[in-house]
Amino acid sequence: MSVSYLKVLLIEDNPIHTRLIERLLAKANGHEFDVTSADQLSEGLVKLAQEEFDVVLLDMVLPDSQGIDTLYRVKAEAPNLPIIILTATDDMTLATQAVEEGAQAYLVKAKINCDMLESTIEAALQRTQSENAE
Repeated sequence: MSVSYLKVLLIEDNPIHTRLIERLLAKANGHEFDVTSADQLSEGLVKLAQEEFDVVLLDMVLPDSQGIDTLYRVKAEAPNLPIIILTATDDMTLATQAVEEGAQAYLVKAKINCDMLESTIEAALQRTQSENAE
């Protein structure tokens, strides 16, 4: 099986969670992930404007943005890029709203593992590719 290379923008303000996600992605078998991190939404938006990414992993609670507005701002900068919400909040109402508003998935940080994260990214990429082709 060939390994594909994917560029990931991780917008996460908690350094412990950033390291956790980076470690999970480093263990992936089907993909090689190049992770760029931003600890504020404003920094992430600058990176989105300057570089091309395959997927965004987005925390919904950041020092400079909170809640669903965080998703809206990323979607405005990168409307065709898959966005996966990573959050500490196991809130089905917010999860449903995020997916209805354009996120490809909503994962609770405490519940994710390497295989789940990799398969969610893969599914998000496939769904986004299908949606963009329509």
